[in-house]
Amino acid sequence: MTTAPDVDPKPSFIRRHPVVTGLLLLLAIVFLLLIGGIWFLATADYRGFAQSYLSKKLERPVSIGALQISWGDPLTVNLRDLRLANAAWGSTPDMATVGQVSAALDMRALLHAKLRFRMLTVDTPLIVLERDPSGRGNWLFGAAAKAAPPAQQPEADQPKSDVTPAGRGDFPVLLDFALSNGKITYRTFSGNILRVDLHTVTLKTSDEDQPVEIAATGAYNGADLALAAQTHSFRELHDTAKPFGAKFTLTRQAARLTFDGTLIDPLNVDGADGMLKIDAPKLSDILGIFHTTLGSDPAAGLAGHLTRQGDFWHLAEAKGELGGNALTGKIDLIEGRRGKSDDIKFETAFDELNLDRLLPPADKKKSGGATQGWQDMPLDTPDKSAPRLAAKLSAAQVRYKSLTAADMRIEGSLAPGRIEVDSAALALAGIPLQARGSLTAAQAGGKLTAALDVKNADFQALAKLLDSPTRDLSGKLTGAVSLTLQGKTIRDGLKASSGGAVISMMNGRVSRDLLEKASIDLRNVFRKGEGSAQVSCLLAVLRLKNGVGALAPVRLRSSEATLNGEGRVDFLAQTLDLTLQSDRKSTSFLALDIPIRLSGPWQQPKVSLLGKAGRIKLADDPTGDLPPALQGIIEANSCRQ
Repeated sequence: MTTAPDVDPKPSFIRRHPVVTGLLLLLAIVFLLLIGGIWFLATADYRGFAQSYLSKKLERPVSIGALQISWGDPLTVNLRDLRLANAAWGSTPDMATVGQVSAALDMRALLHAKLRFRMLTVDTPLIVLERDPSGRGNWLFGAAAKAAPPAQQPEADQPKSDVTPAGRGDFPVLLDFALSNGKITYRTFSGNILRVDLHTVTLKTSDEDQPVEIAATGAYNGADLALAAQTHSFRELHDTAKPFGAKFTLTRQAARLTFDGTLIDPLNVDGADGMLKIDAPKLSDILGIFHTTLGSDPAAGLAGHLTRQGDFWHLAEAKGELGGNALTGKIDLIEGRRGKSDDIKFETAFDELNLDRLLPPADKKKSGGATQGWQDMPLDTPDKSAPRLAAKLSAAQVRYKSLTAADMRIEGSLAPGRIEVDSAALALAGIPLQARGSLTAAQAGGKLTAALDVKNADFQALAKLLDSPTRDLSGKLTGAVSLTLQGKTIRDGLKASSGGAVISMMNGRVSRDLLEKASIDLRNVFRKGEGSAQVSCLLAVLRLKNGVGALAPVRLRSSEATLNGEGRVDFLAQTLDLTLQSDRKSTSFLALDIPIRLSGPWQQPKVSLLGKAGRIKLADDPTGDLPPALQGIIEANSCRQ
């Protein structure tokens, strides 16, 4: 029977299961205390000897306020004010304190070196788990506490995948166990404090060959939780050759997590194999555990086959819904070891994804009443405690307000200090879009790089999407955008931004009415131009620098007129200043070819006529230092010259 707590628990298990670790530590101390008293029946001063025995065994001071042992069957033990000193470097004087312990042990089982508690109650246990700067835990005692710290010990490159039923065969029989008013704190590698409150914990069974009922209430970092479990018997627990059956339900407010299956190592929640089901009428009931909030609060549900082998978790054949959107997928998780982040991979597919049910209203206001615009979006990256996440998301159809997209596919990743979108593709209102980008931590906020490609997009569909329907121009557009900015918000980043954009069209159609208006053709005063002209090429190039985009050239060449343009777009002020002029060599003798200026806010620019001073000077080099992808589009367009 293993009774000494001086075995080094797995550091990853301590981090993942501070509640179980704390309880096992508490039980180990109590068991050592009981055994120490039994070995020295002739000693009158049970309390004094128990203190000396435990202090020597743990190589750390132990004090007991009172200890009483009554001989008989059952053997009863009562103690008060148990204190176990913390490591010399600990943040508190005591690592563990217990207000009171009462136990009734089966004498016949004890004679066979087995612990069978007819009754065990523990009141007010307070346990502090923490590490020193080298990573050594205060739960290590004796030789283990003096060994080289984890940072100096070799560690396998591959995660642990073996499962051994540690401690299961020697675990004591608890016919009637009750714990009240407990608290466990654990300081993680990153310095965060995890707080677990155990208001009540009960375990009951009629005999060691009968099923066990477990109930617990408490809180995790202030979030109230409740646990109800039914397990196989203690006799089956001790049979390490067979998996141990268990069903448990964890609830928080209206959210429920249920597991029904078996475990090879139930004390470490390892070797799991069974069905997992999550049901949350409000997603905030789950996210609130991690102090995370969303602008909306959709219902969420998920069910699948869960297995765990050492550091590997796998949820297969998962089906569920998020905000009324049915989904399927799978999840793989590799637990981080010795302070490293977890690795998570998941794939999720929707037939239809309605974002209106998931995203907050577009006009949602921040505290203080101000509406948050796109320029105020923060360029934040995950902190060092975030997991490493790789995700694939797909949806046959996506809806958001009046917009509809098809064949959405996104692949990306997330890690401390970094967000990557390796590829994103969808058809928005029939317009094929492809995007990629990254957001990395920078000295002041984050650094965003992004690229967008559009190929063979119908111009009229694009104009309708931008809420500017027109019949004046038609054809297939190709375009690309490249952007780099850095700052705390997009607004800050635009102030030190760079990039460019290109729009290209070949072989389209343009209305004669638009050409006559743009060239100030006198015929347009008396009648509206009818029909359309062939567009041989259209090209618009924008260079972005510090939030201002320089437009040059802007050129449309048709069979009846050529239009040239240049200007600037201020993305910070959201204003436009564009000059258009027809080439007099390409227009009729009735065209005045006077430059036209569009200026002012994007939504409602003013139109005015300019004199000779406003005539356009054509750009010599339309490519300049633009990214290669943009240069390729320009070079393929005959309007570049």
